[in-house]
Amino acid sequence: MVENHLTSCFKCLQRKVLNFFVFLIFSSPSKPIRFLLLAEISEMEAQFFRFLKIVGVGFKARAESEGRLLFLKLGYSHEVELTVPPAVRVFCFKPNIVCCTGIDKQRVHQFAAAVRSCKPPEVYKGKGIMYVDEVIKKKQGKKSK
Repeated sequence: MVENHLTSCFKCLQRKVLNFFVFLIFSSPSKPIRFLLLAEISEMEAQFFRFLKIVGVGFKARAESEGRLLFLKLGYSHEVELTVPPAVRVFCFKPNIVCCTGIDKQRVHQFAAAVRSCKPPEVYKGKGIMYVDEVIKKKQGKKSK
């Protein structure tokens, strides 16, 4: 009983520290500081991770059952439900930022690619799911005469 309480308190503390690191990562302007913070996160939680950013009005994500289910609202008439593989965990730091972590690089990146394929970023407005470090080249829209 006491051990379960201690492990849950440790997990809560660990998640708060991760949230603080993610806040620092996205607010720090210099790249070396970002890489140091990302290294800290990878040592704490797992060996490999992949951040996804959801861009669009009303697009949201939420993780349930300790990172084993991921629900995405992507503008469809239904929520997209994804079951996370056993070697991967999912955290939603904000409704629009998803972190996939795990000990197997191939599975983490494959699951992140599966999440991204649910709504890949479009080239005209940039809406959709993209990696945080991904740059989308936007096309010019239709010209008026």
